[in-house]
Amino acid sequence: MRIIALSSISNIGVLLAPLQSGDFMALYSSLLYILSYLLIVINLFTLLFAFQLPNNRLLLITTNDLRFLVSPHPYLALLLALSLFSLSAIPPLAGFFPKFWAILITTQTTNFFYGLLLIVFSAISAFFYLQFIVDMYFKHTQSFAPILPTSSLSIVLIYLSSSLNILFMFFLPFFSNQILISLQDIYNPWFF
Repeated sequence: MRIIALSSISNIGVLLAPLQSGDFMALYSSLLYILSYLLIVINLFTLLFAFQLPNNRLLLITTNDLRFLVSPHPYLALLLALSLFSLSAIPPLAGFFPKFWAILITTQTTNFFYGLLLIVFSAISAFFYLQFIVDMYFKHTQSFAPILPTSSLSIVLIYLSSSLNILFMFFLPFFSNQILISLQDIYNPWFF
């Protein structure tokens, strides 16, 4: 699961790309992107570190460990798949619109080539995220080790972070409008 931690470098590049223009909408899209990315990553790491094998080893360390998650916990596997889909910016999920706005503002204001480069690297990282989902759902093993939740608090955190991610997906227009209004109030007296 190191690939998920290393993908933050790519996501920071998408976050910082629109800020090169110094435009107000660039600040707005970067703020929305960091908000959605934080919600997705908190949800993802809560899911990844919530389970352990009976020998007290954390479960989800390698991609082979994902094969053991679907059979005993299908709902948690679905939440993990939704988080990975959202991190790979599949459309209607929470990660798509902020990444789309960041790439759109980058191509319109800064450099078209840089925006195209962001699209290519986003597609490469989406391939790796989707490979985790393929490993989880389509490469089953006949026997699976019993998977135990680490605590009831981890289960509560999983459902809380997943519900925040889903709420952000459905109420993104409301959040984006409120953030835009508050940023205009902050931004206007300083620069105009």
